Amino acid sequence: MTSTERFYAALAISCLAHWGMFHLFGAASAQNSLGTPITISMDSLGLGPSPERGSGISMEAAPNRIEPPNTADKRREAFFAFLDDLDAAVHSHRMDEGEEELLGVAAYAFTVRPDGSFTDPVLRQTSGSPVLDAAAYRAVCAASGSVKRPEILGNGAIPVVLHVKYQYDLR
Repeated sequence: MTSTERFYAALAISCLAHWGMFHLFGAASAQNSLGTPITISMDSLGLGPSPERGSGISMEAAPNRIEPPNTADKRREAFFAFLDDLDAAVHSHRMDEGEEELLGVAAYAFTVRPDGSFTDPVLRQTSGSPVLDAAAYRAVCAASGSVKRPEILGNGAIPVVLHVKYQYDLR
């Protein structure tokens, strides 16, 4: 079974389960134990008339935000900037030992620790050249700990798969 077939099978099972739960329990939850409909006060939910017409949701009833707005955007930007810095740091060490004649791409997986150092890189995709793979390994190891991790990213491990590219003597 392909992943697409599994997805559609899971979707069908989920729809069937929700349909069954709605028909078995949905009608009973709308009524109390006496079988009469439940009346929900609009005032208790922070719902009231909108300035235009009808009902609306009042933002005054919304809970206060704990973190300032746009924190997720800042964290995402910091994350991508950090990955760009990692990429630049690794690529700046590609030709430390004079490997200027190499051409290809090797992919290495590693995890960035909270102190910015890397776990031992694991070759995920070979370039087909053992010399290039070894040079890419040395470049990843040389860049370990050289990029300062932004505080906004926290102290969790960051898994990375990095493609180390060689194009003759282009830096």
